[in-house]
Amino acid sequence: MAKKPKQIRLVREPDGTLTMLHPNGKRVKDVRVAILNPIDKGNKWYELQDHCGKSLHIFPDLTELNAASRRLLEQDVRERYVIPKIKKIYSLNQESHVSYWDVETDRGRRDFVMKDKLDNILENGKGGYTLKDVMGNYFMIEKVERLDGRSKRLFDKVI
Repeated sequence: MAKKPKQIRLVREPDGTLTMLHPNGKRVKDVRVAILNPIDKGNKWYELQDHCGKSLHIFPDLTELNAASRRLLEQDVRERYVIPKIKKIYSLNQESHVSYWDVETDRGRRDFVMKDKLDNILENGKGGYTLKDVMGNYFMIEKVERLDGRSKRLFDKVI
């Protein structure tokens, strides 16, 4: 019977940070989890980074982690990658290739600026969209049909 290769493990420190335990015995404190393709609902690749953002390990498949480490990684991702859901569009103004948004989300009212809609509005195929602003923040419209009439008309002008 073949031996299973040693795995990277994650542990939660008392201060709430994550520590990576490498099979070679190396211990890296205060690691962060990044999703390399956060708006892709399909195959997500996860990256462990040190406190300076340097890549430590990439996981194309979370089966590389044991169950406890996988739970810690998934919890960290849920806390870091919260995408506000747009419920209403108060105003949406366009100037050239820039649009200025004033919206109500499930996390409160937000203003943001978005450039070049072709690169920053992704249709999810189910009547919804993911938007990325100039600061790299994501917003989601789960289903355009659920927006009020005025919000739909404003959104349709951008699409």
